[in-house]
Amino acid sequence: MDENGADTPEQVLKFVPKERLRGYASLVEEAGEAIIAKIQQAADLSNENCDRAMKLAHKLSMQLRAAEDRINQLEAEVELLRDRAVRAELWKRFPSEGNSHLSTTHS
Repeated sequence: MDENGADTPEQVLKFVPKERLRGYASLVEEAGEAIIAKIQQAADLSNENCDRAMKLAHKLSMQLRAAEDRINQLEAEVELLRDRAVRAELWKRFPSEGNSHLSTTHS
């Protein structure tokens, strides 16, 4: 038998009313189109959510990088102030020998 029904007996072909086949086919077509529309809508929403998440991730990454840079600056400033505090303490303890002690702390 082929797709056109050339080898199918005529009685079999007449058995199913053509109107019923057309009505069923149109219902299947409508259902298929509705399913495809829902899938497309879900894909669009998913893409929008992904775009939003990527933008937020980029923004947060930039903020994190800026915060890390600021932390590094503050750590360097703390280290500088610690050195100054140590030198001031040495100067206070040994005012006449302060210069000799200060030069050994930076060696």
